[in-house]
Amino acid sequence: MPNHVHLLITPQNADSLVKTMQSLGRRYAQYFNQQHHRSGTILEGRYRSSLIDPNYFLRCQRYIELNPVRAGFESSPQDSTWTSFASHIGGNAEPWLVDHQHFWKLSNTPFERQMTWATFVKEGSPHWEDRQITEALVRSKPWVNDIYAKKVFKDNPDQTLIRYRGRQKKIISINSTT
Repeated sequence: MPNHVHLLITPQNADSLVKTMQSLGRRYAQYFNQQHHRSGTILEGRYRSSLIDPNYFLRCQRYIELNPVRAGFESSPQDSTWTSFASHIGGNAEPWLVDHQHFWKLSNTPFERQMTWATFVKEGSPHWEDRQITEALVRSKPWVNDIYAKKVFKDNPDQTLIRYRGRQKKIISINSTT
């Protein structure tokens, strides 16, 4: 996207993602600044990350591949040069792209997997799902179901809650005497 990037990454170690993003930010800033004869930072603020429930992985991937369509930059996911959709439906293969195990589970043959993925993405996602993913990403909160949250966040269950800024609104009862 012209103003942001979504990466769906499964790191091998706990600190792999942090180190990768630091390195990527530094290297891209150097490259960009050399190409455009300028200096300073390129990326605005820190990156945001959200834990994704493994069972939600494909839905999140669909969210990312439909992002240019939702934003009005593309009319269909096939037209997008911003996503990996073309690669996932048998188009130009990207050598750096490694498909997730959940993607491989879509079907046994590459052709069936590509057709299943194309159908899944073209069906689109419900509006409530897009809102949930967006909220989780913007607030760097996990997007997990209750069972997974209890397993992963048993010591700190509040970590999955999305709290809104500011003081909680007062609820005034109609029958209130005050």
